[in-house]
Amino acid sequence: MSNASADFVSTLDEKHRERAETESNPSRDGSSQRLRGIKRQIQSLMRDLEKLKKEKHERRRMFCRAAKRRQIADMMTGLSNGSGSEELR
Repeated sequence: MSNASADFVSTLDEKHRERAETESNPSRDGSSQRLRGIKRQIQSLMRDLEKLKKEKHERRRMFCRAAKRRQIADMMTGLSNGSGSEELR
């Protein structure tokens, strides 16, 4: 057997041992479960961020509409009080 073949076989054996150890070691399974949980949490936070971005635009539109309504109401109040006719002159 050549050196390259022997090296390949020893590397393959080492990988098989690592795999068996990983499958039998519950602490590593706990780590992967923890990582999956963190990944789900990040995905959830990203969805929440997208919702907030959309909501920000909706809130801004609502605020602008409310400000316009307030301006119109103020103008109408001024006209009904009679001070508006003086401003028109």
